[in-house]
Amino acid sequence: MKRVKFSTVILIGLLCTATQCNDKNCHKVIPFINNSDKILYVYAKDPYKYPDTLLIIDSWITRPNSTYKVLPYSTSESCLDMRPKDCYDIWDTIRIFVLDSQVVATTSVIIMERNYMILRRYDFTPKDLEKLNWNVSYPPTEAMKDMKMYPPYGE
Repeated sequence: MKRVKFSTVILIGLLCTATQCNDKNCHKVIPFINNSDKILYVYAKDPYKYPDTLLIIDSWITRPNSTYKVLPYSTSESCLDMRPKDCYDIWDTIRIFVLDSQVVATTSVIIMERNYMILRRYDFTPKDLEKLNWNVSYPPTEAMKDMKMYPPYGE
């Protein structure tokens, strides 16, 4: 009986270790740089839970003291922060939504979702983010011009 319990504990430990990212190659945070004069709300959507590009705005994203709020001309390391054992590196696509706080304050969530009222949606791969040194900015920079985003770069 002791042997079965011990084996079970060892197997669970190995499983937990195997599913964690290698800390050297694990990006739990993507710094977001707001180079605009707008207050933004910025968040990433899990492509495994939400494989499409639909806009989903949960109330916790747009609360006044939300960690997803990025002030003008500032950098946030909390809006695109992962849970401790997760890594952005394993996602095929990192889908990042950028919302204007003025639109959030004056428009219902239903209308925003129905009319896709976003400033920008980035659909980056880990390789794209490597090219950007794992930093994302709004508005998009010249380095981002060939990367997938909506609306496309320059619009």
